Amino acid sequence: MIQKLKKILLPGLAIVGTVAIVLFAFQFVNDQTINSKPESFSLIDRSSLPSENSYDSESSYNGKELPESVEGELTQRKIIKNGTLQLLVEKAEETTQEIKSIGKKLNGFVSESRIYEVSQKTKSGNITIRVPADKFDTAMEDIKKLAIKVEKENISAKDVTEEFIDLEARLKNSQAEEKQYLEIMKQAKTVEDTLKVASKLSQVRGQIERIQGQLKYLSDKIDLATISVDLTSEADVELFGLRWRPLFVLKQSFRKMLSSLTGYVDTIIAFAFALPAILLWLATITIVLIAGNRVVRWLWQKFFAKQNQKNDDKR
Repeated sequence: MIQKLKKILLPGLAIVGTVAIVLFAFQFVNDQTINSKPESFSLIDRSSLPSENSYDSESSYNGKELPESVEGELTQRKIIKNGTLQLLVEKAEETTQEIKSIGKKLNGFVSESRIYEVSQKTKSGNITIRVPADKFDTAMEDIKKLAIKVEKENISAKDVTEEFIDLEARLKNSQAEEKQYLEIMKQAKTVEDTLKVASKLSQVRGQIERIQGQLKYLSDKIDLATISVDLTSEADVELFGLRWRPLFVLKQSFRKMLSSLTGYVDTIIAFAFALPAILLWLATITIVLIAGNRVVRWLWQKFFAKQNQKNDDKR
């Protein structure tokens, strides 16, 4: 009975001890990471800074609703518009030039264009244009008029109003913080204080530039809608009344094969570089298990085995 109990308890205690050691190690590393974060410079008065989800009296925002003052300031919600079209056309190359003209007429531009030969004397292609958001519907209708048939149409609109307002609030906070650090810099009397404030200013300036970059990116997406058009020549799809595009399908399949192969190679490379860390973890866990097992065995021999021996002697 004692031997059976020993066989059950020893592995169980070893596992529990190992898990406890691993959890303790992770907690210790996490605590060290948190404690290693630099403290805020003590001279700055953060109570005077606006909160991240607040504006001044002219443009307050609570994270849930847009008050009338904000609606008036924004005039309209911040919407990112995107459209995709798949068109059957007579000649892809000529249609591409006409789409470029439409974009130029609407004060837009071509961001990407590609024409490729699918079969002898037959070309297909795709083109992406950016047009002002208020001309989006006009551009879509004008482009569709160039097609023999609109095979697919998709329009998406993403509301980024809250994200835009949040970025503006964060920018105001960072700019106010930068202003306070500049004031502190004027009052710094020692080299140490000057270096500390200069470091904080550098961090805040970097944060301001990142937020400004995000705002610029969003503003560009909002102001200019994106329209992507895939063009297929009629001669490429009509064969005895059937839609058959063997060369096009072959090129697509070849492209997918290359994409799968590159994904496979990337996975192998990532695994190869991660392998040393994996082996190190396995070795660490093995050592902990062996050590835990030996400690449990020693404790068993030290306390439980002797007690059992005394009980047997009494009997």
